[in-house]
Amino acid sequence: MSDTIFALSTAPARSGVAVIRISGNSAEDLLLRVFRSKHPMKNREMTLGTLVSPDGRALDRCLAVVFRGSASYTGEPSAELHLHGSPAVISAALDALGRAGGRPAAAGEFTRRAFLNGKLDLAEAEAVGELIAAETREAAENAAAMLSGALGRMLKPAYDAIIDLCANLAAEVDYPDDDIEPLTAPRALDTLFHVEHLLENTLDRSDRARAFTEGVRTAIVGAPNAGKSTLFNAILGERRAIVTDTPGTTRDLLRERATLGGVPLLLTDTAGLRDAENEAERIGVQLAREEAAAAELVLLVLDGSREPTPDDCAAPENLSTAAHTVVILNKSDLGVNPKAREVAPDFLHVELSATSGDLSPLEQAVRSLYDAGGLRFDGTLLTNARQRAACSSALDSVRSAIDALRSGLPTDLALTDAERAASRIGELFGRGAAEDVIDRVFANFCVGK
Repeated sequence: MSDTIFALSTAPARSGVAVIRISGNSAEDLLLRVFRSKHPMKNREMTLGTLVSPDGRALDRCLAVVFRGSASYTGEPSAELHLHGSPAVISAALDALGRAGGRPAAAGEFTRRAFLNGKLDLAEAEAVGELIAAETREAAENAAAMLSGALGRMLKPAYDAIIDLCANLAAEVDYPDDDIEPLTAPRALDTLFHVEHLLENTLDRSDRARAFTEGVRTAIVGAPNAGKSTLFNAILGERRAIVTDTPGTTRDLLRERATLGGVPLLLTDTAGLRDAENEAERIGVQLAREEAAAAELVLLVLDGSREPTPDDCAAPENLSTAAHTVVILNKSDLGVNPKAREVAPDFLHVELSATSGDLSPLEQAVRSLYDAGGLRFDGTLLTNARQRAACSSALDSVRSAIDALRSGLPTDLALTDAERAASRIGELFGRGAAEDVIDRVFANFCVGK
C-alpha cells in the first residue's frame, strides 16, 4: 500500500470542515481501515460514518466519499474524508491513516499524479497553484480559464504545425534525391510567420498583464516623518509599521502584499532618506535606496504641507530607475504648499492625507499606470517565469528558422531551429518537458494539492 498517499487539503487550522484526500490503487481499502459506516460505499456519493483509530476507538462522526477507477482528480482510485475541523481530530485522522498503511503525500503530489496520468497538462497543473494563490479577480479569472485548458488550446495547433514542418524538413534533409517540394516555398514561411505572430502576441499580452497576475514590486520612500509608514499602514488597512514623531523610527524593510486600486502590490516600507545619525540608521537608508532601485513602482512621499527641501527636490531624479514613480504630497489636510507641487513636474502627482485613510486619489493613479487596457484574462496569459522563458526561447528559434529559410541556408539549419521551437512550445504544456522542469513546477505546491 506504499503507493497510496494521503494529506490534509484544507488549511491546517481550526475550521468548520476539514478535508483529507487519499489517492492510489488501495485508496478505498485504506479509507475503510479508518472509516466505519452502516451503509455501503457508493461511487462518488457521500456516506455518513465514524472515523476510528487503529484500535477501533471512535474519533469523529464524519462523511466519506470514494472515486473509483480513473474518474478522479488524480486519474487513479481516490477517496476523501470530510471531518470536523478540530486540530485534534485532524491530527488523529492523519495518524490513523499512517498507521493503516498510507504514506503522507509530498508537496503537490496529487496534482503531479494528475499530470502524469494525463488528467492535466503542465500549464493546467500550474494553474491549480495560480488559482490558490490568486489575490485579484483578474489573476483568478486567468488561472481558472487556464485550468480548463485555454493555453493548450491556443498553442497546440502551433505546436502541431511546427511538428509537421519539422517532418517535412527532415524528409528533405534525409532524402535529398527524392521529389520533395522544397520547404522554402511560401507555405512553409507562412506557417512560421503565423507561429511567430502568435508567440509575439502571447508574450506582449502577458507582459502587460503581469501587474495583475503577479503583483508590482513597490517601494515607499521619502524623507523621515513624511508619512511613509502611515501610508504603508493605510494601504494595508492595519497597523503594521510603528509610527512616531521621532525621525528615523523605521530602520528595517517591512514587506507585505496588498491591493491598491485593484492592482496587487509587493509593498515595502523603507527607512527615511537622510544623512544617517548612527550605523543602524545608515544601514537602513542604504537598504531603502537599494529597494527603490529594484522596485518597479516607487511611491515617493513628501510632506506636502511644507516647502520642499533640496533633498526632496533631488529625490525623484535619484530614484528614476523605476518604471513608474508617483510623487505623493502627503498631509494635504494641513494644506498643500504651492512649491511642493513644483517638485518633479514630469512625474504623476497625488495629494492626500494618509491619516484620513482616504486613498482614492492614489488608487486611481496606480490603476491608471497599470490599466488592463482591454486585456482579456482568458487563460492564455503566461503567468510565471518558466512559461515566459519557454515562449521567448520558442520565438527566438522560430525567427532563426525564418532567417535560415529566407537566406537559402542549408535545410538542416532550419530544421534544428524548428525542432528547438517545437520543443519549447511543447514544454509549455508538458510535452517532452525535462524531469527537472517538472520537479520545479510541483516543488512550489502546498501539501494536499
